[in-house]
Amino acid sequence: MRTGTGARLAVQLFIAMAFAKAEKERVDAYIMPIFAKYDFRVAKDMPGHTAGEKITNPELIYLAGLENEAVTAFYAECDAAHRAHGWRGAEGACPALVAARDQIKAENNLIKWAAPLFGVSFDTVNCSTLRREFVENLLCAAAKSL
Repeated sequence: MRTGTGARLAVQLFIAMAFAKAEKERVDAYIMPIFAKYDFRVAKDMPGHTAGEKITNPELIYLAGLENEAVTAFYAECDAAHRAHGWRGAEGACPALVAARDQIKAENNLIKWAAPLFGVSFDTVNCSTLRREFVENLLCAAAKSL
C-alpha cells in the first residue's frame, strides 16, 4: 500500500483500534464492580439461553429484559460512573461503545476506499464473513509499507 489516502485511512484505523481497546479496558475496570453487585437473570428462553440462567457478562444484560428495574438501576449507575470518570458525551452513552463505533467507522472508511481496488463493492465486503479478513489484510499491507 503506497502512501496517500489508503495509508492515512489505515493509520486512522490503527489509532481507533488502539483507543477502543484501551477505552474498553478503562470502562470495564469501573463498570464490572457495579455489574457484580447485581444478580441478573435471563428473562425468557432464547436460543442459547435458558430463563433464569445467570448473566455473567454485562454485554448480555439485554437478556434480563429492558423493562427490568435492576437493569434500569444498573444503567443509571453506569451513567453516573461514566460522568465520574470524565465522560462528557451524551447522557446514557457508554464511552467504550462510542469508541467501538468510531473504530467501525474507521474500518468502513478503509473498506470503502479499498473495495474498488479489488473489484468488489463496499456492500459485498461489509455484509460478508470476509469483512474482518479483508480489513486485517489491508492493515497488514499498510503496516508493511509504513
